[in-house]
Amino acid sequence: MRFHVGRKRLIVIVVSAVVLVTIIIGALVGTSVSTNSKSNGKNPSSQTSEAQSIRAMFNATRYPDSCYSSMSSSLKASSNETNPNPDPKTLFLLSLQVSPIELTKLSSLPQWIMYSNSFKNETSDSLVQSALHACEILFLDAIDQVNESMSSIQVGQGDKTVFLTSKINDIRTRLSTAITDQDTCIAGLQDTAKHLILTDVVRYAMINSTDFTSNSLAIASIIVKMLDDQGIPIHRKLLTVDHDLDMGFPSWVNKIDRRLLQQENPVPNLTVAKDGSGVFRTIRETVDSIPKNSKSRFVIYVKEGIYVENVKIEKQQWNVMMYGDGMNKTIISGSLNNVDGVTTFLSGTFIAEGRGFIAKDMGFKNTAGPQKEQAVALRSSSDQSIFHRCSFDPYQDTLYTHSNRQFYRECQIIGTIDFIFGNAAAIFQNCTIQPRQPMEKQNSTITAQSRTDPNQNTGTVASPSNNVR
Repeated sequence: MRFHVGRKRLIVIVVSAVVLVTIIIGALVGTSVSTNSKSNGKNPSSQTSEAQSIRAMFNATRYPDSCYSSMSSSLKASSNETNPNPDPKTLFLLSLQVSPIELTKLSSLPQWIMYSNSFKNETSDSLVQSALHACEILFLDAIDQVNESMSSIQVGQGDKTVFLTSKINDIRTRLSTAITDQDTCIAGLQDTAKHLILTDVVRYAMINSTDFTSNSLAIASIIVKMLDDQGIPIHRKLLTVDHDLDMGFPSWVNKIDRRLLQQENPVPNLTVAKDGSGVFRTIRETVDSIPKNSKSRFVIYVKEGIYVENVKIEKQQWNVMMYGDGMNKTIISGSLNNVDGVTTFLSGTFIAEGRGFIAKDMGFKNTAGPQKEQAVALRSSSDQSIFHRCSFDPYQDTLYTHSNRQFYRECQIIGTIDFIFGNAAAIFQNCTIQPRQPMEKQNSTITAQSRTDPNQNTGTVASPSNNVR
């Protein structure tokens, strides 16, 4: 039986959380008010004490030196005689504000490298070109993730909204994704093994942006841990399934979407059919008609057939549902791969980036074959994406659960090497996972989770109900 908290009690809990965090941060950062009311200056000993207290807070991050250097002046500028210590909202915002500045500088680097005479030899390689293009996309997404985190703090009714369950989870997810984006850029460049100098140049340029993003995530995680230690139920684990709800969906799947998934034939907004009986003959044509930033479901029915095309649900295309006539009847097939010069991040036959994407009763294939190495059937970077009764079928790197929150139910996943990989908070339930016979001198490995920061709220969870053949 679920535990329901009454409205009054919930308000008390949230207010208590805010008060507690304010006390915690006050204790960590310290109070440094001048004893001389006529002069607004601070004596040297109080300044030293404040600096030591600030550093004590920053020492809990992974990169304390960069945290201190990037934030200490901002903290002093934001404080005053009536409010000498930062409140939780201010602390979050100050830690976040430095990241987009560095990421914006970084976003122009791939284009600079492409047209620089210094890297003329490296950029003649099509795989390097593809990896740099991916880096450009990833850096822009990281900027958006951090900016959305700041916006979610700034918009709301006072500081207490920062500590609502959904908001703190959303912030941690976005910051985790911003880190994953930067890691993915480096991973793509590392696939171009003969160009190690180029990889090192980009990695060096990313030092500030990766440090600052990690520090913001660490501060958020520290506050959450402190609240947990005090027994305040401030957040819910992202990688758990609420089994008290119908059919055991993750807590972030709303009731409307649960009902929609249980309907066998939802009424579509558009229909795709190869035989011309739908509005469009190809899925890509249909995707071009999807509205942007929609808060309501846009449903696409894809009739039986093999659709040989590469499809991408763009980042601004929210709440799209696509369903077919069955995982072995409605199939999207492509063949992009590493050997032919496409980086792993861009090789997906189907790519879902817009938040809230749902796929049901569809198959996704990459027919490149084992000799072509990394060749993705589907990549999801879509937050709160759901895949129900779908199949994923290539060889190496089949299913790229890249980032954000994802849920897979009653799916079939086939592959050879690392065929479920990425850094999403991904849950697999009642799925069939089938390793293929690898090439000579290769081993079949099912999962490759790529979390790099201990504060990321990511991981791969496979429930006991899954069937590994």
